[in-house]
Formats: sequence, C-alpha cells, structure tokens
Amino acid sequence: MAPAKGPAPTSLYKDLTASETMRKCMITDKKYIPQQKLLEIVTVSKVKTALRSRRSWLRLSLRHHGLNDKLLQARKLIAVLVIIGQLNEDSLKSLASTALTDNDLPLCANGDRLQTHHKPKTVVFPKWEEATVAAFLEKQWIVLAPILDFKGKCPIEVELDKECALEFSECFAELPKNRVTVPDADAHSKGNGGNPYLVAIKKFKSAKSLHDYEHERDNLREIYGIDNNHLVKHLATRDQIRCIIFPWAIHGDLKQFWEDRSASARELPMFIWFIEQLAGLASALRELHKINCRHGDLKPSNIFYFSEKDTGVLKIADVGISRVHQESTDQREKETVTTASTRAYEGPEASQQTLAPRSRTYDCWSMGCIILEFIIWLLYDQQALNSFRWSRDSTWNSYYRVKNLGPTSQNRWWEGVERHPSTDKAIKLVLKDARVRGTALQELVNLVDSKLLLINPKQRLLAADLAERLKGLLGRCKRGQTPWVHNNEVRPTVPPIFRQERPKAPDTTF
Repeated sequence: MAPAKGPAPTSLYKDLTASETMRKCMITDKKYIPQQKLLEIVTVSKVKTALRSRRSWLRLSLRHHGLNDKLLQARKLIAVLVIIGQLNEDSLKSLASTALTDNDLPLCANGDRLQTHHKPKTVVFPKWEEATVAAFLEKQWIVLAPILDFKGKCPIEVELDKECALEFSECFAELPKNRVTVPDADAHSKGNGGNPYLVAIKKFKSAKSLHDYEHERDNLREIYGIDNNHLVKHLATRDQIRCIIFPWAIHGDLKQFWEDRSASARELPMFIWFIEQLAGLASALRELHKINCRHGDLKPSNIFYFSEKDTGVLKIADVGISRVHQESTDQREKETVTTASTRAYEGPEASQQTLAPRSRTYDCWSMGCIILEFIIWLLYDQQALNSFRWSRDSTWNSYYRVKNLGPTSQNRWWEGVERHPSTDKAIKLVLKDARVRGTALQELVNLVDSKLLLINPKQRLLAADLAERLKGLLGRCKRGQTPWVHNNEVRPTVPPIFRQERPKAPDTTF
C-alpha cells in the first residue's frame, strides 16, 4: 500500500500499514486498523515528526489554540491522511479550522469535494484533487471498524456500510460458528485494551441461505424477550453479510462436558448441580413452548456449558433453527417439519415419512433421552454412554425402532413403532442400582420411563408439567425429604450393556 501523493513514507505511515497493525476481518474480508493500535501509533509527537517541519507545526500551533487536543480527537482522520499521503500543513489547517473530529466520519462526496454527513454539511479539505478525494473515501473505512459492546440489555443490530469491517482480535478456528475474540468496548474507551470477549459467529454463506438467515434472526428476536438463564441468546446480527453473533461457550457443550469429566469423582455436589440444571433446562423449554416455539433439535451438542459463579450453567442453544408458530400445534392445520434433528435424539414421530405436524412434546422425548444419558454418565462413565449407544443397533442409534408389522394407519402410526429394547433394558438396570433406589435419581428415571419416552406423543408430559415436576423434586431434595443419591453405596459391577466394545465394521474386502 503506497501513498497517493506527497513526501516519502514516514515512520508513522510504516507503523500504520505494517502487517502486524493492519488486520483482516474474517467475516467481511475487509482490512482495518484496531482502535487500540490507533491509540498507540497516532500520537502528537509522531505527527510532529511526520510533518518534517518545525515551522509548520509552530504556525499551526499559533493559529489554532489547543491544537494538541484537537489532534487527539482526530486520530482516525490523521491516520487516513497519513495512508493517502496527505499529512501536511494544509490538511491539518483544514482539519483544525473546521473543528473536524473522528465523530464526523465517515465523510461523503459532494461532487468532487468531501463533506460531513451531518447538518450543517461542511466542506473539508477544499483544495484536494478528485483523485485524493476518492482515495480518502476508499481508505477511511480502514479506521472505522466499530468495537461492539455486548454488555447492553438488548442484542445489537449492526448497521454498517458494506465497506466497513468488524473488529475481532483473533480467529481460533474455522467452524460452523467461528470462535473469535472481540475487544472489550468499555476497556478500549479507556485506552487500556482490557480483556477480550469470546464470541461465536454463525455465517450464512450461500446465496440461497437468505431465507434461513432471516428465519433464524426473526426467531431469535422473538426468543430474546424470554427471561431465562438457561437459553443461549444472540448478541448481534448483521444483515448485510448474514451473520449472527453468539456468546462463546469456552467449555463446550454437554457432550464435551461428559467426555472431559468422565474419570472425575462423582461427589454429591455434582448430583445436586445435575438436578438443578435439569430443572433449569426444563423451565427454558417451558418458556419456549409458551410462545409456540418447538426447538426440534435438542441433543447434548446443542446444550452448552457456560462458566458462571462457582460451577456453571447449562443452556439450550441453536434455538434460532426452531419453529415459532402463530398458533399451537393442535390448533393449526398447516403441516410443518423440522429437518435439523439429529436422529439419535429425535422422537419416533420422525419415523413417518410424511409432513405430518409434530407437537411440542417432540422436544420432551429428546429431554427424556438426555436425562437418561446424564444419569448413566453420573453412575458409570463416558464408556457406558458409548456402549449404550452401540447397543441400540438401529441405523441412527435411536431410542425407538420400527416394527415389521406391515402398513399401519397414518392416524395411529405409533402402533407400528416401539421403544428400542436396549432403552427398556438400560432403564431397568439403572433402577436396580443400589445408589438409585429411593432417591431423586429413581424419580427421574421413572419420569423418563413413564412420562417422556412414550411412543404416542399425546401421552407424553408437556414441558410445563415437566418443569413443575423437576422444580418440585429439587425442592424436596433441598428440604431433605428426598435423598439426592445413595453415594455411600458400593458401586456395583457395570452391567454388560454399559461396558461392551464397539462393534467392528463389516469386512468389505474380497
């Protein structure tokens, strides 16, 4: 990058355009200079040096009272002047005489002249040639990447020019949601850098994804009003490039939580935390269903673990891909289908190759799967979960299977589906565990068995009832009326269904 005109490049120019200074926004591909870098590089002493003339500075200082303060309020403007080779006495004179500051950016074109956006519109740098004006209009975006402040009560709807970048400190990985660090806005306003804010960016890249983006954005706006700490809510959206920004769960999802802590001791606080989190997740699901929103893709990898207080909080994520309906399922006639479900946790309704509407109790089946898996993990370990999954030898390791009974009536499709035998076996074995009998865990397993993992959706517990039952169970445990777990019992031999080896892939060689 070379200056348009003017003297040879100065050290200020080299500092501003150095590779370690200039960055590229990973979601807009636009270059920008971080604001903290501008604070470090553009100083009064460096501007004096860049002018190369002590007399020029003296004339400016005598003519414009408080010149130093004016320059410090125009660091971005000065940076652009440096980059286009126009940091000279005339430009600084124009800047100071019009009281131009960084708040006046971006400047706009008025024919072949530059002027401010606000009223009264002020023409600046009137002596510039058309090419210099064009250079300024192009390069000003390098210093205009905003720092997003996520500490407000509402998500940010980022409205920026198509040429403007977003300031992110670093990209850690190219994922469906990019993990990046965002500078802390409050800290930067004080000029000390502060701690970065970790976020995840979900991008909708293809030209055909506009509908998906708008659908998810609108759902998230609907959901944002829900006051519940067990829902992941978005931080910002940017329509021009179709991206949604979420908080980053640094410790991953529930699946990773299980894997990372598989060998850790199962002390009483873990069981208490587990039931507290189940009650919280059920309350979040209840609130979603209140606004006629069916998540449709509940699974451990869509439940994130956020560090809060001493332990952490589990939160339901990917709510934006869920369905928000104007009417409840039972009242509407239009058929709907969720295509994002992971097969292992999907309700048996998904076995029907039709667009028949699914009720919100579809989510309650998924919750039953998650509760049962969490209990198995608590009692045994991650290997037990893997073994249990392998035992469900259906194509997708589902908790149900289709019977070979021939065609059944679409209105009574559940007669052709049954709970997978391994699911029944796992439930019975867990209930026989001495650590479970007469405890909160037994109540939970019975709840899964008789109220959640039911083939007929109409027989399942509603999310509101599930939340109420879990809240009641939590209260009884805290009052000492129901034991959390008999953790002093000797751990029994792990049942075979929870310790089998992974089946070998069939040999396809000849």
